[in-house]
Amino acid sequence: MTLSQTNKIFEFKGNLTFPVIEEILNKIKILLQQMEVEQVVQKRLYAILVESLENALKHKTPLQKNASLQEVEMSLQRLPESLLLKIGNYMPAQKAPVLIERIKELNGLDLAGLNHLYRTSIANARISEKGGAGLGMIEIARSARNTIRYHFTETTNKNSFFVLEIEIATTIS
Repeated sequence: MTLSQTNKIFEFKGNLTFPVIEEILNKIKILLQQMEVEQVVQKRLYAILVESLENALKHKTPLQKNASLQEVEMSLQRLPESLLLKIGNYMPAQKAPVLIERIKELNGLDLAGLNHLYRTSIANARISEKGGAGLGMIEIARSARNTIRYHFTETTNKNSFFVLEIEIATTIS
């Protein structure tokens, strides 16, 4: 799978580890400072990056003989009035319906609703076997303040390539 690129600021394709995530975050932080992106936009994007990269690492397809199914693709693009983050990874196809419902739920909430859901989720947090409490997607939606776009491409009968697209406005009103 390939994510389409225009006005590319940063691109990554490979296997994620925590040291690789740290390297990506540091590089993007420097790039945003060089581009003189407003501090509040940098913080929102950074929060989204942390959550989406950790989600891609935690929820990628289990290790298989085909090492390419472990790869993550990420791009950051500059648009006229926003930054567009695209992150894609392979995941078990049977998990797609649950993720779609979660994203639809989050897209249906305004910022106050997202904040309430976040506080409620923290109060009732249960750590999953993957080490998360389900807060990552909520944090992405809160930070983006835009509709989360996504699509799935079936690659095999057991796996799909999931792409998350998050647009962050570069002008704060």
